Amino acid sequence: MLLGKKLVLSLDPILSIVGLCKALMLGIAYCASIGGVGMLTGTGPNLIAAQAADDRYKFSINFVNWASFATPLSVLMTLITWVVLVFVFLRDSGMSYNYFSILVVVPRIET
Repeated sequence: MLLGKKLVLSLDPILSIVGLCKALMLGIAYCASIGGVGMLTGTGPNLIAAQAADDRYKFSINFVNWASFATPLSVLMTLITWVVLVFVFLRDSGMSYNYFSILVVVPRIET
């Protein structure tokens, strides 16, 4: 029973790195999608929306019009995504440990 408790305590830094890895991977995916919204040529649906606005409402959306609307919106969405990822994955992880201690994980058995 003591061995299991010591093993869990020695793996706490690794479990917090898992949360960091999840936050980084999701952050890359989310911000790639959010960044595509920021510019007219960022994703295909942006071009389709611009063409639909021109066809239906006779309003031409150029690059500057799109960027003036969507770039501040994408910056805001990036900040909101960062806050959500930090609070979901890194809130209680205690990232103040020594980073070199995670390179080698050896369970300690105390007798």
